[in-house]
Amino acid sequence: MLDAVGSFTQRKTTFANSTVDSVPVRHGNYTCCRRATVSIDISFDNLSTAEKLELMERLWVDLSRHPEDIPSPAWHGAVLEERREAVRQGKTTFSSWEDAKKRLLERHA
Repeated sequence: MLDAVGSFTQRKTTFANSTVDSVPVRHGNYTCCRRATVSIDISFDNLSTAEKLELMERLWVDLSRHPEDIPSPAWHGAVLEERREAVRQGKTTFSSWEDAKKRLLERHA
């Protein structure tokens, strides 16, 4: 973390009895802290469903802060290309989100 005088300080985060040092990372004109990669042993058996969901939500929020760090698998591109080709050939069409949502709600009502 960049402190008031412009030098780096390290922040420690405690999670499941493990301490993770924050690592300063430069992004263009600003500097932020990113956690270093560590191995954390968590016993999921001892967590309630609510705790597991909260943990999953916290992980998702953290991951979504830097989507550029999450590579898209090659098969995603292949599926997108297959779908583009199906549209070009007139084998499929698009639906608006409102129409798709309406169909889903009717199907599961």
